[in-house]
Amino acid sequence: MGTLGKLVGCAAAGLLRGLGWLEALALGLLLNVKGYFHVYCALAAFEAGIITDKSFMAIIFMVAVNVATTPMVGMAIASWARRSVQWRLMGLQHHDPATELRLVVGLQGPQDVATLAFLMEALRWGGGNGELAVYAVDMVQLTDQTAAAIVKGGGFDGVTVVDEEVSEMRKQIGEALDAYQGDDGAVRVRRVLALSSFTDMHSDICICAEEAMAALVLLPFHKRQRREDDGGAMDMEPPRPLGFRLVNQKVLQLAPCSVGILVDRHRHVDAAASQSQSQGVVVVFIGGADDREALTLASFMSKHASVRLTALRVVQNATAQARARARTSLFESSKSSRRAGASSSSSASSVLGQEEVQAQVDDKFFAEFYRKHVAGSKAIGYMEKHVGDGAELVAVLRALQAEYRLFVVGRGRDRRSVLTEGLEEWAECLELGPVGDILASSDFSSTASVLIVQQYDAKKHYKVIDEEFMPL
Repeated sequence: MGTLGKLVGCAAAGLLRGLGWLEALALGLLLNVKGYFHVYCALAAFEAGIITDKSFMAIIFMVAVNVATTPMVGMAIASWARRSVQWRLMGLQHHDPATELRLVVGLQGPQDVATLAFLMEALRWGGGNGELAVYAVDMVQLTDQTAAAIVKGGGFDGVTVVDEEVSEMRKQIGEALDAYQGDDGAVRVRRVLALSSFTDMHSDICICAEEAMAALVLLPFHKRQRREDDGGAMDMEPPRPLGFRLVNQKVLQLAPCSVGILVDRHRHVDAAASQSQSQGVVVVFIGGADDREALTLASFMSKHASVRLTALRVVQNATAQARARARTSLFESSKSSRRAGASSSSSASSVLGQEEVQAQVDDKFFAEFYRKHVAGSKAIGYMEKHVGDGAELVAVLRALQAEYRLFVVGRGRDRRSVLTEGLEEWAECLELGPVGDILASSDFSSTASVLIVQQYDAKKHYKVIDEEFMPL
């Protein structure tokens, strides 16, 4: 009677909540899982003469069946979760132009507002008739001092930090955001406080992005530009604890949407002035999903009147193509010479096949971008550079550093190109990708900011489900 009651009750509740009858029945079976305690009770009842030997054997049989079927039921529930999980493709490529654009912007201090406000203003014309919803997240480290200054209060945050330094910083951020927001009502800015340790701050940002259904998270780089005392050269140095780098790395790994990391070299520029002046922006396209997302972001920015956009496509010259063919021949010869290493050969062939598919997708995507935004339009410029290796690629980028205020590049996670081979070995910040790390280095431009873009990976939803049902 207990087993039947659990099965019927759980099945009825599951059907009322929208589950299939198989899944509801599987949950009922899980409720009937019995372990050592039930075996002990059955043995005690048998020795006391409460139950007969037949009843005892029936109970033991039910315990064995339930224990044996539990892993299969768990696998079935995980499979059901994979099929029924509801998620949106959160990213700029999948943004509906008829709806408002939603951004989550991380702010370490008031000095981050100027350039991020320029980006927000440029991006808001990408959809929704210029309507933009911004969730401004004040990134405050939780220390013993700030923890002692927390006071419970109303509002969205639910708490207030009365620490003088934190309060002054949030006040300055609010004033800067109010100056950007204006009175037209097209831009809605909502303040959010992320008061956490550096190891947990990424969770606040990711949860905010998920609840807001944001298409993009913008975060400042953990280093700031420092001008030398003589007023000459500038370099990048970490102004605060390196924990902000850990936050950026975890957001890049776990964010439910696309992510942009901004290397700001215009902290002295006023936000209002930057929005009224013509700004040169160049987007670098080499290939890969991240570069496609960066190209989409640049197309959003091109609709703003003050943005002067140039699309730079970097392609392989004859030397690079010969190296690529040589690498392909090497893989093929390795495949034919190895008999015992069948798995290694198949993986090499898989990599080559993925590269070919990726190249076709890149060509098709860029051709569509060129047709929509470049052909017959004088607002967007176009350049094509043929390079043979990473050194020539760096030389091309250095030649453009004085002409543009902002470089937009993809992080390049899935990019397998001979043009970037070897660059990661010298990279200081791998989270920026090989090209982004070069543009963010101190020996690059002292005036050109950099935006590194990572496209949202929908497969991470399935990975999270697999981890939740992974046995200990």
